[in-house]
Amino acid sequence: MARVRCLMMQRDEAVFLEPWLRYYGYLFGYENLVVFDNGSVEPSVLDTLARYARAGVTVLRDFADNAAFQHKGAIIGGAIRHLDETIGAQGYDFALPVDCDEFIVALTQDGMSCARQAIHASLDAMIGRQHAFSIELSFYNLPGRTGWFFPDGNRKGFLAAGTIAELDHGFHLPRSRIDDRSIETPFAYLHFHNRPFADMQRHAARKLEGLVDVTDHEALRRFRGAGHHLVGYFFMDETGYRTRYDDAVAVAMPEFTDLMAALGVPAEAIDGPADYPVQLGGRLGLRLPLRDGVERRIGAFDGLAYIERSGDVREAGMPPLYHYLLFGRGEKRPPTLVDHAPEAPLPPDPALPEGARPPAPLEPQYSLLGRAGAPPPGAVIVDPATLAPGAAHERDASLDGQAPEAMPETDPASAAKPAEEASGWAFRRFDAMIDADAESETGGVR
Repeated sequence: MARVRCLMMQRDEAVFLEPWLRYYGYLFGYENLVVFDNGSVEPSVLDTLARYARAGVTVLRDFADNAAFQHKGAIIGGAIRHLDETIGAQGYDFALPVDCDEFIVALTQDGMSCARQAIHASLDAMIGRQHAFSIELSFYNLPGRTGWFFPDGNRKGFLAAGTIAELDHGFHLPRSRIDDRSIETPFAYLHFHNRPFADMQRHAARKLEGLVDVTDHEALRRFRGAGHHLVGYFFMDETGYRTRYDDAVAVAMPEFTDLMAALGVPAEAIDGPADYPVQLGGRLGLRLPLRDGVERRIGAFDGLAYIERSGDVREAGMPPLYHYLLFGRGEKRPPTLVDHAPEAPLPPDPALPEGARPPAPLEPQYSLLGRAGAPPPGAVIVDPATLAPGAAHERDASLDGQAPEAMPETDPASAAKPAEEASGWAFRRFDAMIDADAESETGGVR
């Protein structure tokens, strides 16, 4: 089983700290978690850090000022180098830098899963590779709608033991000193970026403290420093905040809600009071956006049926949900929903129906990486030197820029690099694999 060192910097994350510790402790073990405390003062946070330190979590308190936050990538990168110098590849396999509101999940043949065996199955297949690894999808929580997320093409990354060359501030473009290419991985993040509105504004103000006056709208408009993605929250009201994704495609993951409850974290503890309960029998749900006056639908996403209808996806080894969201929607492929119905408020389901099963782990033939040796046909490996400025890619552009204010921080040093290095998008054209008559497919909602 892959040994993963998980590194995170936080300050006064009273809502997410304990859920984060429980989730990643469940996945990788408390002894493999490293928390850089950026000057927390809230008693509940200090108590949580002390309790989990006694359970084996490493808590580092020497990075307590705003300057440390501004150099988060360099600090965590230095810690990874220290791991390499002290325990090396004999002591761990991967270094996963992650934020406190991000929870890793595996893309599977059913859709996606937070089951430990599914995540480790994909990690185990990557042991021995020395590329940088990319995570191409994040799912942002819908405000006030517990368990629902909208997809965004927000690239994050991680590294194999003994390979770090550079780690940027937002963990978007980590670089390996051994192989300067990046390889896509069958993972995504559930990103609980959207807190209750009042909490979101307080959180944004704390992050921007000392950088810009959040009461000065003109200064906010001009601000381009670290944390600029938070500026938008000071130009909206609560109604706009809660409804801005009403017409976006959305994914429901009741498996995550159930797992967190089993770990002692109810959904309301991390995502606020729910006004849109999930009732999909434990299955991955998909909500299609309203388009051209067509009634919006909700149903369970059938990944196996999607693969059966799309031989090119099977041959490319791409997880079906990944393909549908990034490529299939733009190609007008049907999503293969089951038990679909128009969207309507539903009463909460107190328990999973008898016989409900979690998504199956990703089988090797569907993996982006396969097993050992060279990546299988269809695995996407990117050499930054081959990415010309403005290079075309065949993906659904609607996933980009849905919420500029919700995008992660940009490392100024990264922004100054040549476009072919800074872009980092690990996408390639799949024209040879796309059926010429893809748009003529009919049906698909059954």
